[in-house]
Amino acid sequence: DFYLTVLNRQASELLFGTYFGENDPGGGSSGDHVDGGTSRFDKRGIVYQSVCASCQGTNGFPTTEDSWSRNNLAGNCNNATFKYDLADIRAAFRTNTPELNVPGISTGCAPFEVFFENFSQGGLEFVWDFGDGTQIVQTEKQDVTHVFDSIGTYRVVLTVIDANTCSVQDSAVAFINATEGNFEVGDDPTICIGEQAQLSASGGVQYVWVPPFGLSDNTSPTPTVSPTQTTTYQLTITDAAGCRYTDSVTVEVIGEIGAAFTSAQTVFCADDNVVTFANLTTNGLDFTWDFGDGTSSTEENPIHEYEQDSVYTVTLTVENEGCEAVYSERVEVEQLLVPTIFTPNGDAYNQTLEIKTTEPVDLAVFDRWGKMKYSAEDYQNTWEAQNLPDGVYYLTVTLPTEEICKGVIHISRD
Repeated sequence: DFYLTVLNRQASELLFGTYFGENDPGGGSSGDHVDGGTSRFDKRGIVYQSVCASCQGTNGFPTTEDSWSRNNLAGNCNNATFKYDLADIRAAFRTNTPELNVPGISTGCAPFEVFFENFSQGGLEFVWDFGDGTQIVQTEKQDVTHVFDSIGTYRVVLTVIDANTCSVQDSAVAFINATEGNFEVGDDPTICIGEQAQLSASGGVQYVWVPPFGLSDNTSPTPTVSPTQTTTYQLTITDAAGCRYTDSVTVEVIGEIGAAFTSAQTVFCADDNVVTFANLTTNGLDFTWDFGDGTSSTEENPIHEYEQDSVYTVTLTVENEGCEAVYSERVEVEQLLVPTIFTPNGDAYNQTLEIKTTEPVDLAVFDRWGKMKYSAEDYQNTWEAQNLPDGVYYLTVTLPTEEICKGVIHISRD
């Protein structure tokens, strides 16, 4: 037989001893012996022994139920091996997710929740040290869950203790890396209606944009989008360590700009070519006027004086956050031309008082004492000074803007 013993550190006391082998089958023969066998033991207290067993064809060497083979199939000695654990205490654990679907996990996003499966053997006391200042002491073998709140690398130690064993205690170690994601999301873009924008994000292995409508690919880090109105897109990013980050991007859509204007007056009394422009634009912020005479303005509703009568192309450029609309209109600028004399003598030349204008005007004629001698609304250049003697008269011409132009007219039939 084989004699297995455990001594204390100073070899002054027998801590454990046992025989292992088969009984002598009789006749003075040896049922088992070391001859040809080898013996090893490791630091954990496990003995590994190779035996020349069941000599003379016996079959009495002890075996365990799940060993192979439990029978000596040779007619004489046969090789047998056994392993004897003298420590009887072993610390072992495995990391996992709380869902138990990633055994051996070691890296995750803070706060990182880790499930520790306790596979230890033996022990009366179990001490968990999670490396973050937290300890758990148990008197029974149990699995535990721990959350690593801050980023960092943590040395997790499970110490199994039993003072009645040879080794007294054993430890197992694992390292946990709690990380944080390195995520970036692009700025909020502004687009004109009908245009498209490209969104951008980085730092993940998975991207989900919602709502997905109008996106070229709602799982891409750089999708294009063309909303018809200002829209906010929610983004969830997940990196390789399981870190998740949520953010949002708002695409501001500048609606259609309706550039338009009208000119308040284009017919003027003498030396008064001032045009008032009324800005009718919708959804505009910045305005640039080109008056067609080499001058410009950035006022919203400018008043402009033209130096000469002419037809001018006035252009209004409207901007709003980079979006632009342009509107042009021809504006005819003219001074009211009223002659100072006309000769209604029947010769068909200069027979009527002719006022040159493109707009309807009202005419009134007065004598030197201020008595009205003639009046006409929407004057059509038909007055021949009937029943009025030659002489100097005063007149007023009322423009469509209610402005009144005053002048003098000389009637002469000679």
